[in-house]
Amino acid sequence: MISQQVINKKDKIPVVRCGICHDEAKQKPQIIQLGVEFCIICPKCFKQFNRKDMEFMYNMFSAFGGYFGQLRDNKRSLYDAIKQLSKEFSIQRNHITLKSDIQLLHKDFLYGIAPNQIIQGLELIEEENYIKKENT
Repeated sequence: MISQQVINKKDKIPVVRCGICHDEAKQKPQIIQLGVEFCIICPKCFKQFNRKDMEFMYNMFSAFGGYFGQLRDNKRSLYDAIKQLSKEFSIQRNHITLKSDIQLLHKDFLYGIAPNQIIQGLELIEEENYIKKENT
C-alpha cells in the first residue's frame, strides 16, 4: 500500500511525522509504545517529555485531535496562558487540584504548553496570590 503511494507520487516522498508535535522525524526518530499503539517520536519530543507525559498527550490528541504546539501563538505569553488556566482550575495552598476539564488541558497542549510548565506555572501563580494576600 505504501509503495503504491510512493509510485503514484514520484515528486513527493512521504514524510514520517512525530506523534506528539507532527514535525518531520528526519533524524533518529524513536519508535515507542504509547498505550496500545506504537508511535514515532522525534528526538526533540523524546528529550522534552517523559514517557507518561507523552502517553497522556498522545491519548488526548487521539481523542480530541490536533498536536502539541499546533496553535502556538507568539502573541500569547506563557504567563498569560497559565494565568487563564489558573482561573479555570481549583487551586488550594500547597496542593493543586485539577478539575476534570480535560479539554482545557488539551487546549493548552495545542498552544505548546508542556505538562510540567502547567504545574510549575500554577504553583508560581498560587504563591504570587498567597504573597499578595499576606501583604494586604
